[in-house]
Amino acid sequence: MTQLLLPVLFFITGALVLLWPRRAQLITLVAVLSSGVLVVMLAARFFDYGPISYTIGGWPAKMGIELYFDEIGLYFSALAVVLGLAVITYLWNRRMKSHFYLLFNFLFGSIYTLIFAYDLFNIFVAMEFLTLISFLLIGYPRRPYQIWAGLKYLLLSAIGMGMYLLGVAVLYYHTGALNLGIIAELVGGELTSGRMTCGLAPQYEAWVIVSSALLVTGLAVRAGIFLFSMWLPDAYSFSSPVVAALLAGLSTKMAGIILIRLAAVFPIDSVLLILGCITGILGGLYAIFSHELRRIISFSALAQVGYLLIGLGVGREAGITGGMLHLVAHGLIISLLFLAGGTAIAAVGGGSVSLLNAKRAVIPPLARLSLLIGLLALGGFPWLPPFVGRALLSGGIESGWLKAVVSLISLTGVIAIVRLLPVGYISDRNSPFFSRDSLPESLSFVVLLLPILFFFPLVRLAGIEINLGDNLIKPSMILISGILLWHLVIKERITGTLPKGILKLDWAIISLVAGFSIIYLLIGLL
Repeated sequence: MTQLLLPVLFFITGALVLLWPRRAQLITLVAVLSSGVLVVMLAARFFDYGPISYTIGGWPAKMGIELYFDEIGLYFSALAVVLGLAVITYLWNRRMKSHFYLLFNFLFGSIYTLIFAYDLFNIFVAMEFLTLISFLLIGYPRRPYQIWAGLKYLLLSAIGMGMYLLGVAVLYYHTGALNLGIIAELVGGELTSGRMTCGLAPQYEAWVIVSSALLVTGLAVRAGIFLFSMWLPDAYSFSSPVVAALLAGLSTKMAGIILIRLAAVFPIDSVLLILGCITGILGGLYAIFSHELRRIISFSALAQVGYLLIGLGVGREAGITGGMLHLVAHGLIISLLFLAGGTAIAAVGGGSVSLLNAKRAVIPPLARLSLLIGLLALGGFPWLPPFVGRALLSGGIESGWLKAVVSLISLTGVIAIVRLLPVGYISDRNSPFFSRDSLPESLSFVVLLLPILFFFPLVRLAGIEINLGDNLIKPSMILISGILLWHLVIKERITGTLPKGILKLDWAIISLVAGFSIIYLLIGLL
């Protein structure tokens, strides 16, 4: 029942902020804190009894709309609570209209619906609503370039979700079911520890290939997968820091959650593995050739999705758990970077790397520290959250070439952030970390920094063991190698940018449609 209360709470709160617009901020804060209490209640029951299933309408299990709470729900519900609290704190001294808080609450209502969703059509409805809310948030300040970025996001998402819906229709025609548990049984797979342990039944092969290709293509548009999500750099770069933090930290992650669930049912391991390698490498390269803070963060966000896809493609429990933990950790890190980066850009009057380095003294110290920790985390610095997920992921990889690809992704990530590290250097020891004017911003950084600093102990508390002895040396060597490569080889040779045509709307649509054909062929062949 609690799975139903969480999304309903935010949808009701969204209506309340219109009734009492002067109390919109306070009402939203109460909703976020209440969601934290509900998540703790769910977590306590999960630790006692295991996964929790609730079917709306009193129907028999798996016949109605099932809401399912498992490890995925636990991790991402906690992430939603932390980011919600950080964003509300960040906005406390800012005058936002009640319509913004309406969108904020509806966004979180859709997110919780997707976290618990176990029904393909219910996922489609929630994803479409989330798309509309995200579009309105991107264009909320009503500047032309933001509206255009939102329209590009909306159009590509509409095409992608149209493909997803077609895949759902194919599945429903052949199975008469929309519940993932029933579909898993009908396509010949038995779920064990979240994975399918046997192959497809021969009579289902053709339509399963078509439907799974359509589903993956639709979700790839929303998940931040390279060649499919070319709306992402503009949407993240042009929207306000708060909206960018919500989109990158939560909204885009929802498609990743659904891919985790689909990977337990459909034969898409090899496809996700290939997409993960392409996304990680190309996202890292575009980040290296970017020269503006938010652009670098945006392309780095693309690259980080590669780890999740590789973890799902490996198919081993360690790889899947590692990819999922990395996705949660990245949600924290990327939100911190966008919020702290927004403060830094406002302080210096621009977002170019050279300007931020030259005028870093005027950036509030806690914002500089937050940027430094976030950038080091993106680079895989030991003991920070992404390191935990990558260490677990590495333990699940046996292939030598795949380990080399993961190392290459990590190396490009380090090279991309090296030039920004001086921004975090705090030279003015007399400048206070907190000031009365910037107290809400400072507290929002603290809200995000606390789980980041305690991420490793929390993971150990959850019973996930990581062999640090085998996974400490390699990331450290990659970090050192990336710094040396930047300063000794690459720094003087980057004079331009990589081709930008793929980011334009026409080419983005072409790559999306072509990507579906490639996914279909790969599923059929592999």
